[in-house]
Amino acid sequence: MSKRFYQAVSVAEVKGAWQVQLDGRPVKTPTKATLSVDSVLIAEIIAVEWDAQVEEIDPLSMPVTRLVGVAAERRGTRDELIAEFVAYAGTDLLSYHRDAPDDFVERQTANFGPWLDWAEQNGVPLRTTTGIIAIEQDAGTLARLEAHAQGYSDLALTFLVHMTATFGSAVLALAVMQGALEAGAGYDISRMDESYRAEIWGADEDAEARAAAIRAEIVAMSAILGELGVPSLCHPS
Repeated sequence: MSKRFYQAVSVAEVKGAWQVQLDGRPVKTPTKATLSVDSVLIAEIIAVEWDAQVEEIDPLSMPVTRLVGVAAERRGTRDELIAEFVAYAGTDLLSYHRDAPDDFVERQTANFGPWLDWAEQNGVPLRTTTGIIAIEQDAGTLARLEAHAQGYSDLALTFLVHMTATFGSAVLALAVMQGALEAGAGYDISRMDESYRAEIWGADEDAEARAAAIRAEIVAMSAILGELGVPSLCHPS
């Protein structure tokens, strides 16, 4: 971590975009690109993160800054990001179910079932299986997911892929992006297996602390969802 080197944090509109400035100079990405966003609200959230730094700058305490920075750095890799998203959909967490023990099966059905139904109602049904043998998802579902992701802005796409990787589920990430599921709840569903094992064998404090930090990060990032202009995922007519 580096020392805080600035006094004042401000937000400024420059050429139709919003920048966070430190002592009048714009924040830069690691490759020296200027960090700018289309939304003043997002810029203000980033400014709050920078202003909250005290003696040292802790990047882990600035989730929205990091998300916007990654989006800027990966602006030329949209095809790769979309392919990554579709690949996760092909092995979605929600597609793989256990057949024992009974109490876990019930819990899994109660948590996975509504979001599998939601996906089907929105035109992207997933095939499911019991066990770990890989199944192939419908090509039409994957094509529709790819087409849907194409409509995302760079920042929205970056967040979608980040959540998908974190959850291991394209469906849960999509539900968050569409405003149907709260980000923290989505993370909790994705960790159901770990939570169940912790109940049986006891919690690992380090693992639980890491999980809590990841959950907090996802929730913090989701504060910008309303500003992203996410295209609607609705059942094709």
